[in-house]
Amino acid sequence: MRARWASVGLCFLLSSFGCAGLRGRADSAFERGDYEAAARDYAQLVAKEPGDQELRGRLSQARERVFLGILASVAESRRIGNKDRAIEGVGNLLQHAREWNDRGSPAIQQRTREEMTWVENEITTECGVMLDKDAPLLADAHLSTRERQVLRHPDFAPIKSTIHDAIMAAGAARCGKLAPATPGTNPYLSDLVGKYCAHFNVQTSRVPVLPFHVSQVVLAGEVEGMSLEGRDAFAAALRKGLETSVFWDPRAETSAVATVQGKNRASFRSQSRTMSRPWVEQVAYQATEEYQEAYTEYYQDTETYFESEPYTDHETYSHPCSDGKSTCTDSRPVTKYRQVSKTRPVTRNRTAYRTKTRPVTKYREENRVFTFEAVERSANYEVDVGATIDFKQGVSPFAVHLSTSDRKSGLDHDSSFPPAGVEPSRANLPSRDAFWTAQLPTIVQRTSSSANMHWAASFCSQAAYSAEEAARCYYVPAAEHPKTAHEALLAAIGPDIDAMGRP
Repeated sequence: MRARWASVGLCFLLSSFGCAGLRGRADSAFERGDYEAAARDYAQLVAKEPGDQELRGRLSQARERVFLGILASVAESRRIGNKDRAIEGVGNLLQHAREWNDRGSPAIQQRTREEMTWVENEITTECGVMLDKDAPLLADAHLSTRERQVLRHPDFAPIKSTIHDAIMAAGAARCGKLAPATPGTNPYLSDLVGKYCAHFNVQTSRVPVLPFHVSQVVLAGEVEGMSLEGRDAFAAALRKGLETSVFWDPRAETSAVATVQGKNRASFRSQSRTMSRPWVEQVAYQATEEYQEAYTEYYQDTETYFESEPYTDHETYSHPCSDGKSTCTDSRPVTKYRQVSKTRPVTRNRTAYRTKTRPVTKYREENRVFTFEAVERSANYEVDVGATIDFKQGVSPFAVHLSTSDRKSGLDHDSSFPPAGVEPSRANLPSRDAFWTAQLPTIVQRTSSSANMHWAASFCSQAAYSAEEAARCYYVPAAEHPKTAHEALLAAIGPDIDAMGRP
């Protein structure tokens, strides 16, 4: 007990709100079963007073309860068949042990080793099943998931390395079994197999530049009202959009031809106008108001007072008798005083109030209008442009189109009148080219998405696919490819195709 109170005293000096409060909070958390919070607070206390053995004991007890709680949750998850939750629980257990640098009692450590052995066996079995199905890429993806859950902990480094080596060896072996594709006749299948095998550090023959790829955009056609600068910006936007699509490869020697058409118009108008803005003026006027004036009021009153008044009384006294032998008693008059209550008139004063009037200045709101001369400028914008992009390689062209209009207006003037909210302004209307420039990000986005959609429409809409045709379809990322294309690649590559071809 002496050690505890010494700790409390020291912590009170070290902590702004006092260690006694922290100790009480830790004890309370422990009693209600919140062992995580209790362990956290006890750890703070021990850090401030490392020599307090009682605090160290409470910290150890709280952490032990945390370990037991996690182990119980792991056991329950295993019992009901929730394997993922059980594996994540073991990861949580090891994370606590690492952060605290404390693995708990020998009994806790033994149970932890048992759960780790279970995890190792489960993950080895899971990946083994996938490897038996010739799906090393799926096994590797599964291993990555388990790594985030539990294998990231150093305790599992050996088993993670063992499984990873087995996956890489299986991947290399799988690449050796894949039918070699002639790059010249099956470029997309060769490319897909090459990317697959590169994951397992196996090099294969691949076509440097695939068909239907371009590295330049050449503009043809005219857009009414578009300046040379606007035309160059149009070309740059189309190029930027294609650069983020599946059609682009900077190594390609082929250019796409974008035939543009449409109109880019802007009309401007200005006129002098007398503008008006309402405002409210506070107008002063004279009025009278009544008020209560304080003054001193005198009045007559009576007051009671006390006065000493003499009166005669008699008292008895003793004296020797005339015979000189006995004592005689006699009485005599004496003057005494008593307090007598009397009244007298007095003049008093008090504060009184009387109603008076006085002149005052008051204000009323009057609506006013501020007028000023200005030049009203307005502009009408109309953009209706399109581009037909042709890759000139046996794939049909696709179109990108943008149609929009807007009207903007503003005032030019130098007047200033804050009560009406008037201050100098300039219309600053965008020029025709400036308005067009603001539309270019939309052109970029539409070009990219339209190009990818065009690839899918061109190569992913067949009733049946060869392996090459299916690989060409899979070249565009998609949440879901055609079932027949999937079946063709499943036959050519195996189950690992389920881990490929998605964004």
